[in-house]
Amino acid sequence: MTDSEPDPQTVLVVDDEKNVRLTLRQALEDLGLQVDTPAGGEEALDRIGDTEYDLMLLDLRMPGLDGLEVLQRTRRQAPDLPVVIVTAHGTVKSAVRAMRRGAVDVLLKPISLDSLHELVNRVLQRPTVEAGTAPYDEWVRLATWHVRHQRTDAARNCLREAIDQDDRRSEAYTLFGILEGTDGDLEAARRHLEAAVGRDPNATAAQLLLDRLRKEAHPFPADRPEALLSAPVPGEDPDSVPKMRTVSSRPGADRTDVPHRVLTVLPERIADGEAAADRALVQLAAASARSQQPSGELLLLTVIEVPRQLSLSQAEVAHEDRLQEVQWQLEALADEMKGDTLDVRPVVVVAHQTASVLENIIVEQSVQHVVGAWPPTSGAGMDEDVGWMSALDDRSCEVTLLRSPAGPASDDGADVTAFVSDSPYAPFVARRALEWAQGSGVASLTLLTLQPDDGTAGAEELQHRGRRLVWDVADRAGLEEEQYEGRVVVSDDIPAVAARCAGACDRICVGASRSSAWAESVFGSFPEHLAASTECPIALVRGPQPSPRSFLEDLGRRLAGP
Repeated sequence: MTDSEPDPQTVLVVDDEKNVRLTLRQALEDLGLQVDTPAGGEEALDRIGDTEYDLMLLDLRMPGLDGLEVLQRTRRQAPDLPVVIVTAHGTVKSAVRAMRRGAVDVLLKPISLDSLHELVNRVLQRPTVEAGTAPYDEWVRLATWHVRHQRTDAARNCLREAIDQDDRRSEAYTLFGILEGTDGDLEAARRHLEAAVGRDPNATAAQLLLDRLRKEAHPFPADRPEALLSAPVPGEDPDSVPKMRTVSSRPGADRTDVPHRVLTVLPERIADGEAAADRALVQLAAASARSQQPSGELLLLTVIEVPRQLSLSQAEVAHEDRLQEVQWQLEALADEMKGDTLDVRPVVVVAHQTASVLENIIVEQSVQHVVGAWPPTSGAGMDEDVGWMSALDDRSCEVTLLRSPAGPASDDGADVTAFVSDSPYAPFVARRALEWAQGSGVASLTLLTLQPDDGTAGAEELQHRGRRLVWDVADRAGLEEEQYEGRVVVSDDIPAVAARCAGACDRICVGASRSSAWAESVFGSFPEHLAASTECPIALVRGPQPSPRSFLEDLGRRLAGP
């Protein structure tokens, strides 16, 4: 090694499973890192005492000293050492506790090399600057990074360097004031914040924090001090703006040329453990996003609703554990779904009403397709699932509601049947069915139309009408002939034959209802009629055209029954 080459960065991998240690060692050495692999917590702590490491990867569940105890002792022994927790999906709550005790991130098992490389590079390639040479913004950026990872002494050193670079700017003084206020030195906090405002009268965060100190002499909250930099605009009610958290920045998340953006609405109860129904929603949404050329972007949205008498800033502090649990569940789903052609962006929002958040995101993010759970007709989940649908009224985006079985279901060999008619939504039903089939590797897609036999035409003529309808729907949906099989069923008892057909299906796509004479008498309750006839997964599809009456009103009328 020449004098001009820096020493390799060192990583400590702590895991009791030998195969995991060997796999991580090889993957990290491929990145040019030097790796040590102690087999347990005691040995790891001994090595920390002898060697200065740049990163620790720490398994949570180990015999002897568990990961949380090792983390706690590491924070005392080497407070500047970033620790990444390695854990399985089932230990999300333990991972949240580890984050609150100072871990900088979590790596979920089974570990993918892409996720490992992305995380390690992000942690190790943090901003670095040389004293006396860095621009002001770089010092402030590095200070903020240190604050986020609870290294306040290092942050203060960076802020002093920033002030030495340019004493006329306000940002470093603002962050200094936040650090002092968090530590309880309110007089020092006041001086720094006054210095920030004196240098820039438009330093909003500094001015609001200074006003806060003048009104009540209390230390700033210490859990996320860097969040205090994001102060609301004067004149705007800070508790009327939902707090949005993007859990991770995915490759391409800042692209402005994404042609197709799909939004999945997931319930808050996902924090209690990933359910088969939640996974099915995300898989269907991912299939829709991947079907586009180039592939689109998938947003995973969970809104934590809080009572209106509780301000949103108070709620975010009060529900911090819940926020973290939701975040890591969404992160786990995102890591599973993302790929070379799909960007996945999980988002958690604290708000008083899901519908308002959804409206804003649909407009601001130019969402073309919303995927959510088909609401139950009764029970505890009905209000939560139905409430957000008011945001879909008059929105020119596609909507898919999915009803999945309560238990786990396999897609292996599961065919998809699309019930199509002359409804304007029929091409969207066919397209969604194809996406669903292709997304799970299903070989068979059937476009099925039911032709009522009212005695005005012969069976052969009705079969011909049905075939023409199927061809027309497939053509408008952009389906190739080899991608589907057409089927026509003629009957004088459409509800009965529909129930029999549904009972024989593996998965079903059906269009949302339209209000017409025939639709009211036969198809008005058709989706619910199908759902009552089968236990298989069933997707209700609405195209971007607005309904004559609102989607929520239409759905509510049908859920309420006659």
